[in-house]
Amino acid sequence: MEKFNFHSHTYRCGHAVGSDENYVEAAIQNKYHAIGFSDHTPVKYYHQLGIRMKESDLPGYIRSVNELKEKYGHLIEIYLGLEVEYFPHNIDFVKSLLVNGDVEYLLLGQHFYLNNTEEGVIAYRENDLSLYIDDVIKAIETGIFLYIAHPDHYGYFYHRQDEHSYDEAKRLILKAKEYGVPLELNISKLANNIRIGLDMYNHTPFPVDQFWQLVGELGADVVIGLDAHTPLAYFDSPLSWADEYIKKYNLHILTKDEVIDRMNKIRKELTRK
Repeated sequence: MEKFNFHSHTYRCGHAVGSDENYVEAAIQNKYHAIGFSDHTPVKYYHQLGIRMKESDLPGYIRSVNELKEKYGHLIEIYLGLEVEYFPHNIDFVKSLLVNGDVEYLLLGQHFYLNNTEEGVIAYRENDLSLYIDDVIKAIETGIFLYIAHPDHYGYFYHRQDEHSYDEAKRLILKAKEYGVPLELNISKLANNIRIGLDMYNHTPFPVDQFWQLVGELGADVVIGLDAHTPLAYFDSPLSWADEYIKKYNLHILTKDEVIDRMNKIRKELTRK
């Protein structure tokens, strides 16, 4: 299996460990062809300690990854991105980073819900599955996202695989397919993140089988993501398990070059507007 990962975090988010260079060195040592940094983007007015970087951290993040490109570019392809929540008041800000060339790509990683009054961020509740899918669909329709990280993240708060989750998952998958937005098979639970005491990975509900069975049946594109929060994720990535999962549900996995082509296409279309 071709080894590349566009979903890597840094210590700036407050829940990852290791230096930026440590991630690159680990990826090189384990014969990855490409690494993409996609740390949690700043959100104007809502800095959540331990969840995302502060806006003041962004210039240093950009500078660090660009320096690593210069230092290690002859050994591995390195790309600079951000993982973004769909918060309407923040979309113009993150889009500008892409249009201006500050970053090369954006991943959608929806974890939270911004209430209608924009007074604060709350976690999704069990009865909010449709609201979650609504937000993901609105994000897809912006046309700015390379792919959807952990699209089955709703398993954190909606614990049943029933008719309702089937219908909502199908709604998301069909919209992603319509817009040509790939879905990430997130294998963070099985990577080495859990060895460093990041207990959240012991409770990660995804991959959600019902969701990925539907992805295979509906024929949406898929990208594998480590969601690395430690360099150790590159040392013990369970890609063999992912391969079994891919075969089980007949998933169509994009190649590195296909992902990069999509990255370039998004930026080209945005700069035209």
